[in-house]
Amino acid sequence: MKYLLWLGVIAVVWWVWSKRQAAGSARPARKTPPDAPPKAAPEAEQMVRCAHCGVYLPASDSLTKDGDFYCCAAHQAAGPAAGSR
Repeated sequence: MKYLLWLGVIAVVWWVWSKRQAAGSARPARKTPPDAPPKAAPEAEQMVRCAHCGVYLPASDSLTKDGDFYCCAAHQAAGPAAGSR
C-alpha cells in the first residue's frame, strides 16, 4: 500500500511538471528590435480629495467648484462637508 501511495504522488508530480513545461513552450517569444527605444514609465497622476466625503480620486476624474474637488455631481451640489473648512 505504501508503494502505491508513492507511485501516485510521483505520477501527480510528473503530470504537473509536464503541464508546466508544455505551457511554457507554447508561449511565443516576444522580441523587441535592438534599435527600439526603451518604453517610458507612465506618469503618475495627481490625486485629489473630495471636499464633501474625503475620498481620494484622480484629478482627471474629479469635478471642481470654487476651487474644491468633488467625486460626483451629488457631492458637488451639496458642497463641502460641515467640518472640512
